[in-house]
Amino acid sequence: MTTKIVQISINKTPQLISILLLALLMLGTNSCKENTATKKNTLPKNILQLNEAITKSPKDAELLYKRGLAYLSIKKDSFALIDFKKACTIDTTNAKYYSAAGDVLFENKDISGSVSYIQKALLLNPNDVKAQLKISKMFLFLKQ
Repeated sequence: MTTKIVQISINKTPQLISILLLALLMLGTNSCKENTATKKNTLPKNILQLNEAITKSPKDAELLYKRGLAYLSIKKDSFALIDFKKACTIDTTNAKYYSAAGDVLFENKDISGSVSYIQKALLLNPNDVKAQLKISKMFLFLKQ
């Protein structure tokens, strides 16, 4: 009797594995869809609106800058930095874009990366108080 049970379970094992794999695949696909939908819905409304506006006007540096600020407000520094850097490449004459990028780099301890952005911000706008403050902090940080 024991050999029959073993024989039956061995014969049905490939079918069971196939069924289990199919079930896992189905569950995995649904959970991925749910995660994607959940992530989209968890973004603040202002970022979703800016995403739509940027889709329509991808070369608008000001929209990228505003979305970068919105990302900073929810502690998404890496996304903010991407937007600030892109704004700098689109409009090379606006000091606030460079200042924002330099600020994010500095706050994330990338001192050497922040120098060029902060210097460019000060070249474009010598009265940029935020950039002046970052330069001062940088010198203090480097002395320690």
